[in-house]
Amino acid sequence: MKTFVKEIAIAAVVSFILMQFVRPVNVSGRSMEPSLSSGDGVFVSRVAYKRTPPERGDIVVFKSGLKDDKGKNKYLIKRIIALPGEKIKIEEGRVLVDGKELVDNVSLEGMEGYNMPEVIVEKGHYFCVGDNRLHSTDSRSANVGTVPMSKILGKVVYRYMPFDKMKAVKTMV
Repeated sequence: MKTFVKEIAIAAVVSFILMQFVRPVNVSGRSMEPSLSSGDGVFVSRVAYKRTPPERGDIVVFKSGLKDDKGKNKYLIKRIIALPGEKIKIEEGRVLVDGKELVDNVSLEGMEGYNMPEVIVEKGHYFCVGDNRLHSTDSRSANVGTVPMSKILGKVVYRYMPFDKMKAVKTMV
């Protein structure tokens, strides 16, 4: 019995330590398709940005101002497409960052005619959108806006579920 209790205690300590560095998160919704699908399990590195800032193309998890059914702030999973100090606008569904078109391998189908006026990303903030732009509430919405670094939980680094799609999550763009 003592051995069992000792093993449980060790497992609890190891789990606690791991949770300081990596956090498992389940994807909910289709805003990141086809990169991530609802039900996917991913690991989020909580230390990825301790030494280097986020980069364009990183998929991040952040605490938004949106509320869930229990009145708590929702965590969202989105891709960073504009960095602090950059100017971003959308013309006819095409994303322009500092006047240059962002080619990010995301389908523009259904985005034709979509426009967003120019926004200058504040210092310490990031402009984050879902890969499935037609079905994503993200930085384009006044309810979300640009994301302050202080609200970013971490970088999505690995998909562990479903098992047949287990692999590192790459930065895209």
